[in-house]
Amino acid sequence: MAKRNPNSRQPQALPGSPVPQPPGAGTRNVTLVCAGLFLLVVWTFWPSVSNDFVNLDDPMYVCENVHVLNGLTWQGIGWAFSSLDGGFWHPLTWLSLMLDCQMFGLRAGGHHLTSLLLHAATTLLLFLTFRRMTGATWRSAAVAALFALHPLHVESVAWVSDRKDVLGAFFWMLALLSYALYVERFQARARESAPGPGPHVPRFRFCAAPCYVLCLCFFVCGLMSKATVLTLPFILLLLDWWPLGRFQISTVRHLLFEKLPFFVVGAIAGLISVYGQNNLGALPDVVQFPVADRLSNAVLSYARYLAQTFWPFNLAAYYPYPATFPLGPTIAVALLGLSASALLLWAARQHRYLAVGWLWYGVTLLPVIGLVQVGGHARADRYTYLPLIGLFIMVVWASQDLAKRWRHQVAILSSVAVLTVSVCLLLTRRQIGYWRDSETLLRQAIAVTRDNHMAQNNLGVALTKQGQLDEAVSRLQEAIRIAPNYAEAYNNLGTALAMQGRLDDAIARFQVALRLKPHYAQAHNDLGAALGRQGRMDEAIAQLEEAVRLAPAFADARCNLGDALAAESRFDEAITQYQQAILLNPNYPDTHNHPGIALSSKGRLDEAIGHFQQALQLNPDYAEAHGNLGAALGRKGRFDEAISHLQEAVRLKPDYAAARNNLVAALAAKAANSKK
Repeated sequence: MAKRNPNSRQPQALPGSPVPQPPGAGTRNVTLVCAGLFLLVVWTFWPSVSNDFVNLDDPMYVCENVHVLNGLTWQGIGWAFSSLDGGFWHPLTWLSLMLDCQMFGLRAGGHHLTSLLLHAATTLLLFLTFRRMTGATWRSAAVAALFALHPLHVESVAWVSDRKDVLGAFFWMLALLSYALYVERFQARARESAPGPGPHVPRFRFCAAPCYVLCLCFFVCGLMSKATVLTLPFILLLLDWWPLGRFQISTVRHLLFEKLPFFVVGAIAGLISVYGQNNLGALPDVVQFPVADRLSNAVLSYARYLAQTFWPFNLAAYYPYPATFPLGPTIAVALLGLSASALLLWAARQHRYLAVGWLWYGVTLLPVIGLVQVGGHARADRYTYLPLIGLFIMVVWASQDLAKRWRHQVAILSSVAVLTVSVCLLLTRRQIGYWRDSETLLRQAIAVTRDNHMAQNNLGVALTKQGQLDEAVSRLQEAIRIAPNYAEAYNNLGTALAMQGRLDDAIARFQVALRLKPHYAQAHNDLGAALGRQGRMDEAIAQLEEAVRLAPAFADARCNLGDALAAESRFDEAITQYQQAILLNPNYPDTHNHPGIALSSKGRLDEAIGHFQQALQLNPDYAEAHGNLGAALGRKGRFDEAISHLQEAVRLKPDYAAARNNLVAALAAKAANSKK
């Protein structure tokens, strides 16, 4: 037998590094786990594909956003990269929604399917990343399954407007996987060039550079999807400690310098977000939300998220900010949290994953915990999308360590895992059902929270659109009772009252909304429309012109302004407004029907007919467009076509008096013409 040369240098595994796997090791298991996870996610979340849009931000992000509705265009792409709409700079999120509109239009199922697939892809990347870092296939699979199926994550997947969470997490996981590959190559070259036993600091190796650059690029893509991805460099440092073990072979200075580009771009993204929110007015001042209240809410939110992780019941789409915070319980929770943190950090001497998981949870929640308050909510389920991974790591790895000496370790852990996943699956399925439509979602939020002004207001809006005006008025009045300075609720109440024909009451509510929020373009538009219905055209035009000045891209306001100008026989000005509305939203039937009316009044019948036909292409059941087209065709002497459209208008809207009168006239004209 040949003797080993004692002077030959053999590659030694660096302390704390993942155990190198031989080529093809565990490939079959990995493939089966990936397939199982994918099928589990798709089957669990498939009911979300049948859900509708909801009126929590979906109108702003999709349904009424003209840039998104137009699909992927060069103009839209330019807007996505330059816009701070919604208070955030997330161009990739906008592009994702535009692509959905390009493919699916306003069919909500297609938008939900995209979110589902992104969630499934992120789940697989999470599994592959932790398996690569730790070499633990089944523990990594358990973490990924908990991430995939936890009920707290339903909001991120089932809410179209939260595309930024699932897209940002997808790039986050790609960045982590790239980082794992970078570390592997870096440390492999370090082993090859190690001068001898003992720790040393390897230099940056060009063989690892492509993976490093990829990691940075995916991080930037994540920031362009959601700014809270900025916590990634802190997580990379945690992973350097465990499971990668890089603190044992590199200095802290080296690891920090390695993350410097990440910290720089993360800081830039954070500043852009603060600027965007401040510019939007979504950052309340310390008078409305005092520093003491923010600290109390942060402490309690950390605890409530933790409690909901293990007891995921009574989840809501909106949690109102408490009016007061009891001092005693807040201090008790803070002391308990500090004690738990100290205990876990002490235990990390033997079990580093405890500290890493706990710090992952705390750090990734920090940007959204409420110290920098955004909006009026206390917390949100979607904020837990990435942070819960830290808790899942703690639970899964601790369970493995606790069961090491058990006689039937594999059977017990497998049974517990199957039971846990099954419970999560059932609870997640139930939670997805609440997101079926706006009414279902908001009634559930009202049932599980107290004094929820936002849910009452949005339920009132949903009921108004359904024509349930009495309950809508009641809900909106309740929202105002809870939040007396809630301008949006006053405006929405005015809209419901106007639909009941109570124009004086409606105008009074619009005026209160404008007193509370003078630059509220929607309220100026709604007030102008109500004044127009009362024949007060000069006042109506003034309000509508102000709405257009405040929001130049407000297509509905331009249509209403065109109507008011046309009523004053200012047809040329009206047509200009309609043309602007068409440019802003060419896929909205009203923007074609309204200019058709003005053109018809000017005698430009051929142009008018073209607009009415375009409106009907967009909405074949648009009764008014059928009626207007029929009237225009009748004036052109095209009686057969006119009669057909007028009959369809009457069929769609039996109380459409103008269409009935025009139908009688067209039939009479056709009969008279046939006698000649």
